Amino acid sequence: MPARLTTLAVVSFLFTACGGAGAAGFAGLAYGLPSPTSATYVTGDTVVIDMNAMGQIMQVNQSSSATYNTSFATTADGIEVTLTVEDFAARITQPMAGPVTADESGIEGPLVFTMGRRGDVTVSTLPTLSGNADMLFGGVSLANQFFPRLPDAAIAMGDSWTDTTSWEAEEGGGNVSVTVVSNFTVVGDTVVDGRALLKIDGTARTQMDTRSTTQGMDIFQSIDIASEGYLLWDTQVGLPYESHMTMEGNGSIEVSAAPEPFSMTLRGQSHSKLRN
Repeated sequence: MPARLTTLAVVSFLFTACGGAGAAGFAGLAYGLPSPTSATYVTGDTVVIDMNAMGQIMQVNQSSSATYNTSFATTADGIEVTLTVEDFAARITQPMAGPVTADESGIEGPLVFTMGRRGDVTVSTLPTLSGNADMLFGGVSLANQFFPRLPDAAIAMGDSWTDTTSWEAEEGGGNVSVTVVSNFTVVGDTVVDGRALLKIDGTARTQMDTRSTTQGMDIFQSIDIASEGYLLWDTQVGLPYESHMTMEGNGSIEVSAAPEPFSMTLRGQSHSKLRN
């Protein structure tokens, strides 16, 4: 069961970054080579899950923080992103067992993926995971959510766009299938620490289904998550500067040995910030 629940930790990053770039009237909002061609992000999230197991309420708490170093290069297929984990700390607690923790020592090697102009992702290299990092770190999900899709079109203040992103992966102790429908609106601009920033409000609806087998039991988990928040986009660098999201969700867990599904609710928040 802990491996199943930690898959939700992957989804808690889903709005680490949202699309957007340039001032009002920017022509062709799409991914290109940022300047400078390297960036460091500091991220963090907390998730609380309440489960109703045949009348017994159980609470699961998950938290994580990370520092990711990213570098960018132009290739024939788009922009290649190399992401290395500088620091990583994740912890999940639940009433039926002791805490499960992981850190950067269980993540070896970079995550490498290529993005097209809209941010469509092709993963080429995954880190080697050991220990509890195999449950608490999901490379495919991280690649698909770190830089979400852009419209590849001109935008002006007040403009909106919608994107649907889907992926499947073997991670978090099971097979995970995720679909995210996101809506973005350009709402303003500002200057912070000498940076010209564009503010973009966002909402997202995430459907995640996970299948796994634990101790001979087949487990199916399905959850629907609604998220909302905002992003500050650095118009000079061409990358997200800071983002904040809150989320709420409802779902169920079916266990082959249990007579009926367990209902669950989720609430949490996530944030990220460009460090350099």
